[in-house]
Amino acid sequence: MAGNKAIQREFQDTRPRTYIALQKLVIAMAKVVPSQGKRTWLGRDKGVAALQTFFDRLSDTITAMHLEGRIHPDEDSLCIQAAIDCELIDFEKAHPNWQDAYHFFAFFTDPDDPTFDSEAVIQRARRF
Repeated sequence: MAGNKAIQREFQDTRPRTYIALQKLVIAMAKVVPSQGKRTWLGRDKGVAALQTFFDRLSDTITAMHLEGRIHPDEDSLCIQAAIDCELIDFEKAHPNWQDAYHFFAFFTDPDDPTFDSEAVIQRARRF
């Protein structure tokens, strides 16, 4: 457990914007799967809202990584996806309890699963 705290502190110190963005992204990812097919009392689709939150947090994460020099404007979507994956691997070392969220990102980026076109989603999420 002490190792997790050291990794967390190092992550926060070296990449504070990315760390905060990843916190929000991981929470959003964790809510996507259990929200699918559910509705509020007023009939609003919780799955759509959860996906929209995920897309917004993904955009925030890309921006944070760009501001901290983790990705560059000329990189393609696959490189950005790989960079996010690397950051999530580091984040998972500090916060291993969010396995549903990490599995969702693996599902989201799986090239053999046609559910998501992660490359197109990441391209649209870029603000630069």
